[in-house]
Amino acid sequence: MPDLFISHATAEDAAANRLAAILNAAGISTWVDHQGGINPGDPDWDDKIRAAIVDCKIGLLLMSPASLKSDICKAECKLVRELSRPLYVAYLASADAAAIWLIVKNIQYADLRTDFDAGATALVRAIKGERAPDLPTATTARVTGEDVMRVHLPYLDNVPLTGREADFAKLRGMLGAHVTQVIAVGGTGKSRIAAELALTHPAGAVWHRCDENSLPEQITDLIRRHYRMEDTTPQSAVLDALHAAPPLIVVDNAESVPPERRAAYAALLAQITARKAPALLTARAVWNELKPRRDHPLHPIGLTPAAQIALGFAAAEGVSLTEADATALAEAGRAHPRLIEFAVRQLHDDRKPAAVLRILRELKHEDVQEALDEMIHQTVRQMSEQAKHGAEAERLLRRLTVFRGSFDEAALAALRPPDMDEDAADEALRVLKQWGFVRQADERLRLDEVVTAALPPQGDAPEHHFAHYAALHGDYDTNNDEDRHPLIEADWPNLLAALEWGWNAEPEAAVDWAWALNYFMQMRLSLSERHALLQT
Repeated sequence: MPDLFISHATAEDAAANRLAAILNAAGISTWVDHQGGINPGDPDWDDKIRAAIVDCKIGLLLMSPASLKSDICKAECKLVRELSRPLYVAYLASADAAAIWLIVKNIQYADLRTDFDAGATALVRAIKGERAPDLPTATTARVTGEDVMRVHLPYLDNVPLTGREADFAKLRGMLGAHVTQVIAVGGTGKSRIAAELALTHPAGAVWHRCDENSLPEQITDLIRRHYRMEDTTPQSAVLDALHAAPPLIVVDNAESVPPERRAAYAALLAQITARKAPALLTARAVWNELKPRRDHPLHPIGLTPAAQIALGFAAAEGVSLTEADATALAEAGRAHPRLIEFAVRQLHDDRKPAAVLRILRELKHEDVQEALDEMIHQTVRQMSEQAKHGAEAERLLRRLTVFRGSFDEAALAALRPPDMDEDAADEALRVLKQWGFVRQADERLRLDEVVTAALPPQGDAPEHHFAHYAALHGDYDTNNDEDRHPLIEADWPNLLAALEWGWNAEPEAAVDWAWALNYFMQMRLSLSERHALLQT
């Protein structure tokens, strides 16, 4: 079993070899992909890389602009963290500070940039257990629930946190054995700043995103997962594990919790903080039920950072935007990040900033959330009137807002209007992508939550949504095939939404379908999630 796995960009094989040689000479065995004849593109490359990381005791990122842009390096380092292995960083070539991943921002690097040998020697000393202020440190922290966090924060890695540096520093100092609340209107950046705190917390984090169906027991389930406990571990034992180096417990989007469930959330958070674990809750209004707590309101950011955010969104979307236009968008968008984000996504080859600015400047609502809804309705109207196939795109969009989470082309076909043929639906989808309403997520499609919130589905869309997923995942015997479970898991947010509609509209069919999913739930869901759905 090698001691250390070196993650590096292919262009920097020579530097990886040089570092490996120094480590090997010091008695630290290494695993480097190309030294074993493994190269990206090999049929079994992914399996061999994964096996190597599992076998190694330590991970090392050879950090440079190239490795920071590499999805492969990012996936390798993520697996090291998921396995709770120490992850060191050797800084090979200077990179833009905004490009450095959050998970490694707050550790001390082995600096190879000015003196390669000296930096490598410092790394050897640290790996062998020596501790000194000038030696590199490792991170072992991981975020349980990070996959959910990233679904709702698609720009987390490619648009830097801007205009919130002082808030971030203050909130980090506020964390302690109590609930810290981040309070602001929707789209201000509460979740984003919470994610930055989670990803940089030295003991890792647990991320729980609330919705109208979520339960406080799901936080306990996540803590079980974080400590790799059995599903049957009692809650008291789970919470007691927090006494030693507890992770940050994040409760995001708490405004979605129905009033009748808030007391149960507050009671669990009180038990968590009693174990000296820090908790962070994001919401649009203060939860007075929480005690002890500290509150931090997020105030609007200034025009200059808002313009930088506009430029960041534009770069992430591949849109050309001048600094002057970015400033104008930021000003018209009231320096509100979500409003700016939606506005930037409207920019494409045949829609210039002036058209988007016109809508922003004509918004009548003073409340930012209402202004965002108004912006979405105005944009839909403009798309319908101005874009070729725009009217058909609107018809399709107003049915697609029934989706929760991502969906595939078959689901899209099931939801298109009955009188819309496949070619017309393809054209309508192209327009929706162009106008920023629908995103391509690998081979699946996704609508932003702000769009689905502003545009309730029309007509019989919920009925067709229920019928499609019930036909796809409603057979008991088929669902017992574990090879199909990843397919069910990908559709799970939509299955939950369909069942929520079915409890009222098709209760018998919904109950039969829920029972048909029982084996999947046993294999893939926590006890509390299964209990909540079957209890319903």
